[in-house]
Order: sequence, then structure tokens, then C-alpha cells
Amino acid sequence: MEEESGAVRLEIDAARCIGCWECLDACPQMRNTEYPVFARGEGKPEVINEDSCIACLTCQAICRAEALTVSGGSGKSPWPDKRAWAKCRAIF
Repeated sequence: MEEESGAVRLEIDAARCIGCWECLDACPQMRNTEYPVFARGEGKPEVINEDSCIACLTCQAICRAEALTVSGGSGKSPWPDKRAWAKCRAIF
């Protein structure tokens, strides 16, 4: 099955995830929305609505375990270059 152009793909590495739920708290698509991106699974977050993801990369940036990967999408990243990404990673 081919992935459509611009489709967002979210992957959570269950082995790395520490279950801190910070991705759920940081995601702008979790607040006041009918179709949230994440749900609380059994000890770990679960992706339930990839189509609701705007590919802002906030969840990926906030993940201190580096267990979450966002790929695809045409959203604007809040991290325009690698230096901004490194600075964000340094504060966690």
C-alpha cells in the first residue's frame, strides 16, 4: 500500500518510550479537538489519529527518550535548522 503524498507518519518506539506522557501534553492537536492524535495506552502513549497530526514536530522535540518520530507531512517545523533542534534537545 502506497503512502499518499504529504501524509504524516508517527512512530513510537515502545522499547525507548518511558511513559512520561509529555508528548500528549505538548501536542497542539490534543486540546479541544474531536480527533486527538494520541491516547493514553497501557503505560505508554498510542497514536490513534495520524490524520489529525499537523507535523509541527513538537512531540518529537519534547520526547526526552527520543522514542517518537514524525515523518512526512507538509507542516512547518518549529525547528528550521539543526542548531535550533540541538538547542531544544539540550534543555531536556
